[in-house]
Amino acid sequence: MGTQEPRLQEPRLQEPRLLSPGYATMLVGFGHALWGMVAYRDPLREILRAGIVRSVGDGIFDTNHDRGSRAAAFWFLLAAPLIALSGYLLEAALRRGDARAVKVGGRAVLGIGVVGTTVMPTSGFPAVLPVACWLLHRARQLRAQDPN
Repeated sequence: MGTQEPRLQEPRLQEPRLLSPGYATMLVGFGHALWGMVAYRDPLREILRAGIVRSVGDGIFDTNHDRGSRAAAFWFLLAAPLIALSGYLLEAALRRGDARAVKVGGRAVLGIGVVGTTVMPTSGFPAVLPVACWLLHRARQLRAQDPN
């Protein structure tokens, strides 16, 4: 029994729960899915009519429908859950006070946003640039709060 060791306080951010770059990234993922279902509704119908299985080629082993609107729809929509999952993981890192994970995530989002905006300036890529800056700002805040 005796004395208890003092608990170290994990750095935490002082912001409302729903106002965070992790949730903003998840929102980008959900928006990506919604926009993809609207913008690619015709190719998605083609994929469904084709029976889904082997309805989009990979460009190496199967070249049928590997470069047209079906492929564009598939790849666009495949990104949506990955973006949302990234947001979830970033939110978990923020809540844990993991400055390193938030910084790495922020840099990744920034890199993707810069490359995407350069290649496709009239797209949604510019929207992630402020989110990336927000993540990097939060990573600096967490690092500043870290007692170690």
